[in-house]
Amino acid sequence: RWIDPSSFIKHPRVRLFTLLIYKLPSIDSMSIEEELELLVQLKELILKLRRAPEWIESGIFVVSTVSLWNSLRKRAKGLVDRMEKHLKERLNQTLDSLLSQFRKYDRLLFFRSINPQAMLHNKAMVDNVVKNEMDSSISQLVQVYELLYRLSQHIQLDSMQHESLLSIVSFRLTLLQQLNEHRIFFHKRMSSFMSFVQKSQSTVAAAATKLLDKSAVTSQFVNPHEAPTYLEQLKGIKPVVSQLCSDLDALNEFEVVVSLIPTEIPRLRSLKGDVILMEDLFESTIEYYSHVNEFFELRRTQVVIVESESIVERVLNRLNECEKKAGQHRSLRHFILQVRNDVDKFKKNFPVVEVMSCKRFLERHWVKISEIVGVDMSVHSNSKVAVI
Repeated sequence: RWIDPSSFIKHPRVRLFTLLIYKLPSIDSMSIEEELELLVQLKELILKLRRAPEWIESGIFVVSTVSLWNSLRKRAKGLVDRMEKHLKERLNQTLDSLLSQFRKYDRLLFFRSINPQAMLHNKAMVDNVVKNEMDSSISQLVQVYELLYRLSQHIQLDSMQHESLLSIVSFRLTLLQQLNEHRIFFHKRMSSFMSFVQKSQSTVAAAATKLLDKSAVTSQFVNPHEAPTYLEQLKGIKPVVSQLCSDLDALNEFEVVVSLIPTEIPRLRSLKGDVILMEDLFESTIEYYSHVNEFFELRRTQVVIVESESIVERVLNRLNECEKKAGQHRSLRHFILQVRNDVDKFKKNFPVVEVMSCKRFLERHWVKISEIVGVDMSVHSNSKVAVI
């Protein structure tokens, strides 16, 4: 009642320990540097708590602060212990990640093979890490070394962390020599690697020519009602196209390694995209015509027009997407046009079927409908949609 807590917290002696009184931000969202800085501040506060006064004047009172300092000291030590453990874990993760990178470089550079394909693939990977990864790893090593030094000023580190750093440094010191030895080994056998790449160029070109001739049949895929047959034919073409594109990618990788201009087969790349597009289009078409057949086989009271409208809308959207991707592919555009015409015809059934699917028709309703149509419709009260 007589002591205002907010005024007490603002007391100069208490204000020194504001960091321990209020809630700290989550250490998970901090960088290692920020977390280390906070740790240093907490350790300084623990030292100051040893010299904190046992009594503080507040207004007309003299307040005992022993329990306050004990609570803050306990909290500070708990935070320090948790942060030291957390910082060690983060350091271990960083060291493990860096050690994994340098071990990868060591494995790649140590690799030797008389198999041209294996060695060319290895050289491509080495060139990639030298260009895109190695400099970053070396810079990171410098940063980790400085970080470990700073952490060791405030935390008792384990021998394991120092050993990990020494292992990384050891890999770093041998890196240049390994690169030179790997380069020498490769260049001594350059003629055999060049011969292998040139032979691969001929093989891929011949396979591509054969495949493109075989795939000419896709230009005849124009009848929507033959979609199941077309889809079956695509199943034989698709894996061959996929494999040949993978072979071309590997060949391009090898050509770059031996300083040759990468082989380009635009029609093959285009065929891969066309096959994926046709497969998607034919599956959607089969699904649509299957629904149409089921629709006309239903009894009039079984029809759910909303469901059919949803399927039609989905098919039309898919046709529009495929048409955009088809570009100048004449057979596909003709196929899409026919399906769209069939969909438009199918939609014209909806108004009549929607009325006739009513489950509440009485005899007088059938009489009225028969008068309008000029045919006795009461005999079709339980007929299929196709009959109506």
